[in-house]
Amino acid sequence: EIPVLSVIAVMGSTEESAVDPIKEIYELREHLKAKGLNFAILADGAWGGYFKTMLIEKAEDKRIGSDGFMPYCELSPYVTMQYKHIQYADTITMDPHKSGFCPYPGGSLCYRNGKMRFPIALFHPEVFDGGFDPTMGVYGIEGSKPGAAPAGILMSHNVIGLSNRGYGRILGQCTASTKLFYLMWLTLARDDDPFVCVPLQIIPEGYDMESAKKLVEEKIAFKQMGEVYQDKETMEFLKLCGPDTMINTIVVNFKGNDDVELANKLQVALSRAMNVHVGTKAARIPLMIMQSGLDAKTHGEGLKVFKERAGLKRDDVDLNVLVNTCMNPWQQNDSIIGTGNLFRMIVLNCIGRVKDSVVNHKFILSGSFDDKAKDESIFMEYLTNTDIPEHQYQVSVKVEADAKADKRVLREYIEYCDRKNIPAIFETVTPNYDDGDDDVPNLYNILHLKDWDQKISVKLVNDTDNNIISLKVLDIPRYQRLDMSSAVTYPEEQKYFIYGDSTRTIMSHVISKLPDIQHTVTLSGRPHSMTGIMLDLGVMADVGGVQGSPLRISGEIKQPFQRNSYEISFTGELNATIQTTVNIKDTVYFNTVFPSSE
Repeated sequence: EIPVLSVIAVMGSTEESAVDPIKEIYELREHLKAKGLNFAILADGAWGGYFKTMLIEKAEDKRIGSDGFMPYCELSPYVTMQYKHIQYADTITMDPHKSGFCPYPGGSLCYRNGKMRFPIALFHPEVFDGGFDPTMGVYGIEGSKPGAAPAGILMSHNVIGLSNRGYGRILGQCTASTKLFYLMWLTLARDDDPFVCVPLQIIPEGYDMESAKKLVEEKIAFKQMGEVYQDKETMEFLKLCGPDTMINTIVVNFKGNDDVELANKLQVALSRAMNVHVGTKAARIPLMIMQSGLDAKTHGEGLKVFKERAGLKRDDVDLNVLVNTCMNPWQQNDSIIGTGNLFRMIVLNCIGRVKDSVVNHKFILSGSFDDKAKDESIFMEYLTNTDIPEHQYQVSVKVEADAKADKRVLREYIEYCDRKNIPAIFETVTPNYDDGDDDVPNLYNILHLKDWDQKISVKLVNDTDNNIISLKVLDIPRYQRLDMSSAVTYPEEQKYFIYGDSTRTIMSHVISKLPDIQHTVTLSGRPHSMTGIMLDLGVMADVGGVQGSPLRISGEIKQPFQRNSYEISFTGELNATIQTTVNIKDTVYFNTVFPSSE
């Protein structure tokens, strides 16, 4: 009794990366036709339409010989079956600027019966001059359309080819990257991490989390792609796992948390940390991942099951998620693992942003004024303390006094500390805030957010007058929560973070496994082959000949540097490995960092 005009089959959704069962929809329509009910089938291939090319073979392609190994992953049997039936749709929408790798503003609406175009045709005399096959500009309600975009798309189709040796090959390589990313997300969190990372798609039938993890560790992680593809079990697993059409959707949740709103807050924090906003220094965004959401009403039981897998309540609250689209056909296994390691460290930072309470923090001066350049900024290093979770960070920050009077007091304080040969230490003063605020002034927020105008009120710890001044945050070369996982090991050689500007170069030790050291020195100048841009961004360097574990003399941990000059190696511009020498000028700070006493 209710008329059905059409049924839409989404051939690759942009949140779930799912392909609807168009084969079953077509068979259902044929069955209902006999009972007097007919309807149009509309295939929404805006994102996933081009995946059909993975199934198209052309005779002329067979004359082209193989040009060597390429990582390629086939569509799953279910998805393959749906694309084999996509041509039974009455209309298909496709956006070449998506999985067709073409620029805006090209788009297409394909009709099985060309007469379906006419209900939305506008035959205005300015754009239609008659003829059997009028120009495309008359179809649709958008009005005039540019011709350059479809001409470029036609050229792309002709050059690349709409077959499994053209677009299909590119998408097959991207699909391989997608599956490897899925496995990276699946196995990202370590057993003792304070969070879980859960992909939307479930593990293939016949596997559980333990067996899937074992397969990844033994046959995929840190393996050459050619070696991975020689194993039949691995290839079958890759074909069945992960999303249908190159989009991974994940949720990161605090371990033991069942509150959806708190999990949503974490996704927002992650999105803010991995996207460029007005006022953000783009160079400080190490990784970009999009945030999206799953509507509880639309997704129904499916979303409740996903929440349950993530340890959340099966409620009717919408869920924020993170979305990773894989459109790089040349992605390598090791770079995906590297991306995962970087993402994991960002998660640890954002956990602190959401959950850290408000406490005071101490910094030590690491780079004083540059009078020659008339630069009134200074560099500070955070004083780490593992006994307090809110103090388990390594931070390097560039600041300047905000007011003229504060500039004078700051300069006098630093000169006083120099005369007395004592460290210039600063302790934060808690600003006014409401306990109900979404963002309280914990360490992350007072450094990164504009809620407090990016200004820090600090007490001059060693000042005889107990002055308090306001510092404005100029840059944060490093902000990293300590990795407290038991899986952390000492590096082979000591790692240091080198940062500064045109006249000041600072080298700060990177804390790894505990016990370790917090050690900061200044250098006599910028290392050779380290560009000014690199120094401004900050560089991780290995110090040659200095063992990664703490130096112990008579059982006591000592400073690792026993001379003034050392060889270092680091990754430079264009990913080149550079070896050079650093000359140590002064020691700023040294202290031993032990595991928490709790």
